[in-house]
Amino acid sequence: MKVFAFCASNSSKSINKVLLKECVAHLNDNDFTFKTMADFDLPVFSQDLEGDDQPYPAAALEFLQHVQDSDAIILATPEHNSSMPAAFKNLVDWCSRYPELGKNKVFHNKPLCLLSTSPGKRGGMNNLEHLTSIMPWWGADIKNTLSVPSYYEHFDKDSGRLDEEISAKVKALVAEFLESI
Repeated sequence: MKVFAFCASNSSKSINKVLLKECVAHLNDNDFTFKTMADFDLPVFSQDLEGDDQPYPAAALEFLQHVQDSDAIILATPEHNSSMPAAFKNLVDWCSRYPELGKNKVFHNKPLCLLSTSPGKRGGMNNLEHLTSIMPWWGADIKNTLSVPSYYEHFDKDSGRLDEEISAKVKALVAEFLESI
């Protein structure tokens, strides 16, 4: 199985990227592609920038190609002001307009595991609740979700890894996700 592991953060120090890396560590023999929002540089969406005389942004097409080429998607996203990052929403906006691969179903009805972490006690739950309600409209088949609250209480700076408790939860989540496909 081929998994597209995507972190919707454009920060090089993203704690959600660390959480996503923990997920891919438990994919066993499954093939995966790992990308972050920083890999997809896009202008802010505007109808003025699309059309026959305007080239479609290559970064959005590349993202859609990763989605299309995958059997499943694991998406880790930070919470920005109780919702998704603006850069991720912008990516979805561009992808939903692409005539051949987007057509409002950006995630092509692929099985999707959705996760978020934050330093706070809710661990990105507002964002997960929001995304869980709108992502099916974008063509995501959400199989499971995970919120990791109080991130820094579960992160070992010496090893650069999450603690055993969270690692066990992530391992179980990934196993459940793969079994659901």
